[in-house]
Amino acid sequence: MVLTEPIVYKNIEGLKEIQDVVSFQEEIWGKDAVTPLPQLIAAAHHGGILIGAFNKGELLGFSYGFSGYKNGEAYLISHMTGVCSKYQNYGIGLQLKLKQRNWAVDYGYSKIVWTFDPLEARNAYFNLNKLGAYAKTYYPSYYGEMTDKLNIGLPSDRFLAEWDICSNRVKNTLAV
Repeated sequence: MVLTEPIVYKNIEGLKEIQDVVSFQEEIWGKDAVTPLPQLIAAAHHGGILIGAFNKGELLGFSYGFSGYKNGEAYLISHMTGVCSKYQNYGIGLQLKLKQRNWAVDYGYSKIVWTFDPLEARNAYFNLNKLGAYAKTYYPSYYGEMTDKLNIGLPSDRFLAEWDICSNRVKNTLAV
């Protein structure tokens, strides 16, 4: 696949584009794992972030996050990031995370967290080595029995990625 036009990254707030994100989620994970339209609309309009990657108007990937608060600390929860399989290995996922990071810094966050499957070595490498996040918390069966088309029959154990987005560690990792 050759991209002839540049990829455009932008915040998504309009109904049509949010509906496209819902359909996109269904393509990747199936209907069982979709963040519903009303939730995405509410989050996009009230403190959350929904970023899309587009090529010629086609949605190639997205990242969705919302605010979290625990033990006196506010942070952004990066709940979902997905890239269409035929557009993987173009750096789209990295750019989505970097756009999310820039947004989070602009809104006063110093940390972003998300969970990832410890059996997915590619995701672990991306999260820990490319982004400079760390994992010190392990959740066995975090989501319980999952039935979506990517995870059916697999354990839902997860690591919690913590990304101190303003730290020297992250700045140095991203500078490479």
